[in-house]
Amino acid sequence: MSDTTRFHLERDVDVTGASGTGHVADGVLWPDGTVTVRWRGERKSTVNWDRVEDAEAVHGHGGATRIVWDDVRPGRRTTRSFWVHWNSVLKQGSVDALTVLEREAKRRSYVLVNTWDAWMLPILRKHNPAIKVFVYKDASSTRRGDDQPVDLQPAGVRYADAPASWFTKDISGQRIEYSGYSHHWLMDVGNPGYQQAWADNVLLSMQKHGFDGVFIDNLLWTRDAYGRTPANYGSDAAFQTAYRGFLKTVRDRFAGSGKLMLGNLSNARLAASRWESYLQFLDGAWDEWWLAIADDNLLSEYSQGWARVVAEITACEKAGKIALVQPHFTAGSTRPFLYAWASYLMVADGRAAIAEVQHTDGYGQPTPWHVEYDWDLGSPLAPFETPKLNIHVRRFERGVAVVNANKTGTPAVAVDLGAPHGTVSLAGTSGLVLRRPI
Repeated sequence: MSDTTRFHLERDVDVTGASGTGHVADGVLWPDGTVTVRWRGERKSTVNWDRVEDAEAVHGHGGATRIVWDDVRPGRRTTRSFWVHWNSVLKQGSVDALTVLEREAKRRSYVLVNTWDAWMLPILRKHNPAIKVFVYKDASSTRRGDDQPVDLQPAGVRYADAPASWFTKDISGQRIEYSGYSHHWLMDVGNPGYQQAWADNVLLSMQKHGFDGVFIDNLLWTRDAYGRTPANYGSDAAFQTAYRGFLKTVRDRFAGSGKLMLGNLSNARLAASRWESYLQFLDGAWDEWWLAIADDNLLSEYSQGWARVVAEITACEKAGKIALVQPHFTAGSTRPFLYAWASYLMVADGRAAIAEVQHTDGYGQPTPWHVEYDWDLGSPLAPFETPKLNIHVRRFERGVAVVNANKTGTPAVAVDLGAPHGTVSLAGTSGLVLRRPI
């Protein structure tokens, strides 16, 4: 049964008055593309269809009944998503953990964890053999007071193992502790000895515990990112050169290992070409603050806004690399969700993934799953078009995404999408995704 895909029919309106509402039937998509539907209720019955589209056309009643996929439908979800589990809320051996892991493995393309959560790997891979799991490692700090073996460290180098020359110092000669993160000490990523030790230790950790790759946090752009400025870097440009050297050393060390490198490139949008300058050494990148900064702070079109953050996905897709984008907004907020999701769909082409977060560093239980993420819009018909100023439209085989990237508060703009969708009206910083009726 491993090649079958389960689904059920969720009926919102009982058009015929025969089956009621809710979970009214169970279904199986067979490997040859045919479908079996088993109806629940007092008058149980079984029906077979040559295609799932036929089953939906007959039983869907114009949208009154929805197909909900209980398993991943291979290659059919238009949207990819990811899960960041750094707060270790799931505990090994608990029933809740097994339930969550099975569910999320079927939903997510990528999962980011700490080394001590390696117990999750066989469970995730059992339920989604294609999933990629990345282990967290901080490029820029070591942690004082953490005496775990180096392979279990969230940093690449243990504090106790680091010679004095690997620590950055301010103009007074004092070591620099992260502002806001006690016992996190800023390291000199330009130091060749630190670079090599970090790369060796992280590769060992991935190989020992079986991770697909590493998520490299704190690939910084400015010297004062965590407070005091390192004295040995005279400019932010020199600081960034050190990070590029660090990434090159790590990439060269990983060569031939089959291990992937993802990097946190948040705030790359604040200067032209930042994203690409680090991405060249990576297999993918994450924007921790993408497009939606808060419910009422949605990036419109300006020099550091919509086009630049959307281009981050484009750069990754063009290079065959992974893009992870994370908007910030309150769970259940429709406007920022649709604006971010529709903007993602403008350029996502198979590798990019999106997941929202409500609270900074809220990396425990899985982020909300939207039923729209299960939609199969089909293949994109072309790159997005811009029929009006900052109005963007991308058409798919079975749907369309629309974005108004003008400023929040600007008047709504009418967009004629043609048949079968007609004309829609969107206010500034809003989005919409429509499916074509079968």
